[in-house]
Amino acid sequence: MKFGEWPAKRIYPDTENYPHLPHPPVVLDLRTVTPEELGTWGRVWREGTLTGFVDGKAVKTITMPADPVPTTLEVTPDETVLRSGEKDAVRVVVRALDQCGNLLPFFEEPVSLALEGPGRIIGPIDHTLKGGATGFWVEAGDEPGVLNLTVKSRRFDTQTITFTIN
Repeated sequence: MKFGEWPAKRIYPDTENYPHLPHPPVVLDLRTVTPEELGTWGRVWREGTLTGFVDGKAVKTITMPADPVPTTLEVTPDETVLRSGEKDAVRVVVRALDQCGNLLPFFEEPVSLALEGPGRIIGPIDHTLKGGATGFWVEAGDEPGVLNLTVKSRRFDTQTITFTIN
């Protein structure tokens, strides 16, 4: 773990408070981080980098920027191929991400959905991101073809996802 200008330090799983778990969480609190490293809540936020290790090998690194900026509107369907005539549907998740790819949990702006082709959006076409995200379902129609889902936001570039209906 590294915060701001402070040297990196290794923090281990909290086996003291979670002895019953086979993989206890790593907890950042005043037992592992000094008040100077953490900063004063609400006044200073330093960029931080967390790296997770398994068996001594780095397996995941996350960077939390000091000044997160809404950068990407991520639109992720669980699947892009659907079956026609079977009421086949797929979940689609929309997330607002910062410049490091992290979810922006306090970002709550509207997005609008549009669908062209043999299918429909289940539910409303206007959504407000809650906790930086929203989800909805797209259902295939009775005919094979191509569905184009468009997600628009005032702040981000328009995103389009293509579904194939077999």
